[in-house]
Amino acid sequence: MTAAEVPGQDMILAAVTMTLRNTAANPLWIHTLKAQLTTADDKTFEDEAASAVDLDRYYQAFPL
Repeated sequence: MTAAEVPGQDMILAAVTMTLRNTAANPLWIHTLKAQLTTADDKTFEDEAASAVDLDRYYQAFPL
């Protein structure tokens, strides 16, 4: 996991790497990826994964 602050927008961009192995005989499809963060003061934030077409733009703006 890597995080970068978005200047002037009071937010961060997080890059999370995960590996999923399908050990079943049938194909596996991922329809949605979501994340939920609960802070120490019990605030909850939710988000969805960025579209694959946006990844190059994000990597250019926030090199890891």
